[in-house]
Amino acid sequence: MNRSFLFIYLFVSLLSGSAWAQTRQIRGKVVAMEDGGALHGVNIVVEGTTRGVTTDLDGVYTIELEQSDNSLVFSFIGYATKRVAIGNQTLINIELASDTKELDELVVVGYGVQRKSDLTGSIGSVKGSDLIKIPSFSAEQALQGKIAGVQIASPNGAPGSAPVIRIRGVGTLNNSSPIFVVDGVILDDITFLNSGDIESMEVLKDASATAIYGSRGSNGVIIVSTKSGKMGEGVQVSISSEYSLQRLSKQINLLTGEEFAKVVNVLTPGTFNNTSIVPSTNWQDQIFINWVPIQNHQAAVSGSSGKYSFYFGASYFKQDGIISKSGYDRVSIKLNNTYAISKSVKVGNNLTIAPDNRQNAADVVPIAYRAWPTSVPYTANGAFAEVLGAGNPLAANEYNNSSSQRFRAVGNAYIDVSFLKNFLFKSSFGFDLSYGKTKSYTPTFFVSPTQENLTSDLGVSTDENKT
Repeated sequence: MNRSFLFIYLFVSLLSGSAWAQTRQIRGKVVAMEDGGALHGVNIVVEGTTRGVTTDLDGVYTIELEQSDNSLVFSFIGYATKRVAIGNQTLINIELASDTKELDELVVVGYGVQRKSDLTGSIGSVKGSDLIKIPSFSAEQALQGKIAGVQIASPNGAPGSAPVIRIRGVGTLNNSSPIFVVDGVILDDITFLNSGDIESMEVLKDASATAIYGSRGSNGVIIVSTKSGKMGEGVQVSISSEYSLQRLSKQINLLTGEEFAKVVNVLTPGTFNNTSIVPSTNWQDQIFINWVPIQNHQAAVSGSSGKYSFYFGASYFKQDGIISKSGYDRVSIKLNNTYAISKSVKVGNNLTIAPDNRQNAADVVPIAYRAWPTSVPYTANGAFAEVLGAGNPLAANEYNNSSSQRFRAVGNAYIDVSFLKNFLFKSSFGFDLSYGKTKSYTPTFFVSPTQENLTSDLGVSTDENKT
C-alpha cells in the first residue's frame, strides 16, 4: 500500500513538474534612461512572435513565456527599440534611451501634407502597416504604445466599448478627449472603423491644433487617413483572419468565507457560531468566464483602371464578453473612389458603413464585490439563493435582458483642384449618420425580499444623429 502511494505521488510530482516547466513568468519595470521616469504603454513582444504585453501606468509588466522563447523586444515611440536575451532571468528591468533621429517622412496636418522635420508643433505619426502588426480590438487601441504622450485605457471592459484616450494628460474641455478627423470628417470616436482600412494616423498634440479646429482641438486631434487605390496600380487583394482568446488578467483579492465570518463576529459577536464550516464563495469566479473568443476577419481589394482608382474593404469583428450575456459584433464596409477628370481636377468619395449589435450584461461586478462570501449562489433545489450584502449577482444578470443595434454611415465627397505651383484647392462635403435602438426586458422574479421584481418591464429606446 505504501509503495503504491509512493509511486503515485512520484508520478504526479513528475507530471506537475513537467507542466510547470512548459511556461515561465518574467516581470520587470521599464523607465526612461534620461530621468528614470516610468514609461506607460511600452510594447514588450517575444521576438519572432506576436505574443506580447504593455506596461501599466507604473511602467511595470508581467509576461508568460514558453521554454523556447529566447529574447524580448521593448519598443516605444520616441525611444530606441531594445532587444534583451532572457536566459534564466525572472526579473528584467529596462532603461530605454530617447531616439533623436530626424524623420523626413510626410505627415498629414490640418491643411495639407508636410515633412515631419519641418513642423514646429508636436505631432506623432503611425503608418497603417504598424497598426496591424499586433492584433487589437479597435483602431483606437491599435495606437497604444506607438506615440509618446498618448495614453489609452478601457474604462469598463465591455465588448465593443470605446477606449478612453488622453493626450498629454487631462484637459478641461470636451471631457479631456481628443477629436478625430477621418478623411476630413470631424468625429468623436472611430469605433466603427476597421484598423485594417487605415493608411495612417497623425496625432496633433499641442496648442497648434486649435488654430485649425478651435477649442474642439484643445485636447488634441487625431487625423485618420483611410486606404485608397493608387493610379497605375494593378489589382491587389488582401485577406486576413484572426482568432484569439481572452480572460480576466487579475482578480481582486477578497476575504474567504471563514475570514469574512471572523470579521463579522468581531463587529457583531455571535453572528456565526462556527466560522470554520461556513461556505466560501468566490463571486468573481461565479460571474467571470475564464476564456472567451475574439475573432476578426477582413478582406480588401484595390486597384486602378485609366483615370479611376478604387479601394473596397469588408470586415467582420466579434468579441464575446467575460461576463455571461455580454458580447459585440460589427460588420464594416469601406469604399473609396477617385476619378481624375483632368491633370488638375480630381473628384472622389469615401464611405464607411458599419452596422453593429451589442448584448449588454447587468452591472454585476460591484454586486459581486459586495456580496457576502458566506452565501451560496443556489439553493438545494437549484433556484437562486438569497445573498446578503448586495444581492445575488448571478440572479441580477440572469433576469437582465438588454441588447442594442446601431447603424452608422460616415463619409464625404470632394473635389481637388491643383493650379499654380504647390497650391491645392479642395472642397468637400462630409456626413456622419447613425441610428440606434436599445431593447430591454425584465421578467417577474423573486429571489429575496430585497431582490425581486413584481411586474415585468419592457423598454425600447431609439436615438438618431445626423451631422
